[in-house]
Amino acid sequence: MVHLSDQLGVVVIGRNEGERLKRCIESLLVQKVKVIVYVDSGSTDGSIDYAFSKDIDVVELDTTQGFTMARGRNAGLSRLTESYPHITYVQFVDGDCELASHWIEEGLKFIESRSDVVSVCGVLKERSPEFSVYNHLLDLEWQGVTGEIKACGGIAIFRVKNISILSGFHPGMIAGEEPELCVRLRKQGGIIWRLDEIMATHDANMRSFSQWWKRAVRCGHAYAEGFVMHGRAPEFHNRRSVMSGIFYGLFLPLVMVFLLILTLSIDSQYIRFVTWLWAGFLALAWLKVCFSSYRYRRRLGNNLPDSILYGIFVLLAKLPEAQGILVYIKNRIFGHVPTLIEYRQDKSA
Repeated sequence: MVHLSDQLGVVVIGRNEGERLKRCIESLLVQKVKVIVYVDSGSTDGSIDYAFSKDIDVVELDTTQGFTMARGRNAGLSRLTESYPHITYVQFVDGDCELASHWIEEGLKFIESRSDVVSVCGVLKERSPEFSVYNHLLDLEWQGVTGEIKACGGIAIFRVKNISILSGFHPGMIAGEEPELCVRLRKQGGIIWRLDEIMATHDANMRSFSQWWKRAVRCGHAYAEGFVMHGRAPEFHNRRSVMSGIFYGLFLPLVMVFLLILTLSIDSQYIRFVTWLWAGFLALAWLKVCFSSYRYRRRLGNNLPDSILYGIFVLLAKLPEAQGILVYIKNRIFGHVPTLIEYRQDKSA
């Protein structure tokens, strides 16, 4: 008798994940996953040797080409379809995550019961939200509505047939490749679903404001690239995020700085009053982002301090997001190939 779990293959991607990779693989072996493919992006910390020691199929990416998570996942998917043709479903997982002990069973049971669902994910939790305010913010970010959604993240179960037809993830994207794939899957008539089940634990190990800033820059770049690819009607993919980043992260701050300089450089009390009035109005418009995010978190059930904290950082994130959008525009204009924007400094801790 063929069990449902026998139809699943897991693709793990990683680069110098150290102990994180060990925890990730152990979380799969405990669930008796039979087909695991580990795709390594030039690790130098013994990750490849460890994977071999666990009798795991290893794919080593060509180090002469740029690394992207999309490229790694595609390489793993290719190995699955070539070497394990009986596989119907693929679970993608990053090397810094541990799958919950019940997730594979629950995820497979649901997607098998719904032929219209092409991808299913669950709730992601941060491993150490108390470690830093940035880890805590990520733990809040992972929370979201359950049921039918527009896009999942990189930790999810997909139907192999559906993503193979689309040639998998867009290999050149340095971020945002999961929502982009979900756009194409939904255009095929597929449904993306999030279960109200703990799916995995993520280990961001984010310690500093500069790391948080770089991650937000990467988000801005992903918004811009996704918008260029699918921003037209009827999808309007990432349109709101790009417009918000440009308006609140670039236009309003520049106008407010201009008004401040104007106020300090003129003598007319009337003009100063009008200038300050406009500056106050624009500041209120800027703070609207914070309040909207605060209300969203409250609707999700977050407490008052967490909702306020999240709202403040969503507002601050508009600045690096605008930077990421500008980086994408610059690369497009000058024909530069984008490179990974990595925010983690220590990958072996």
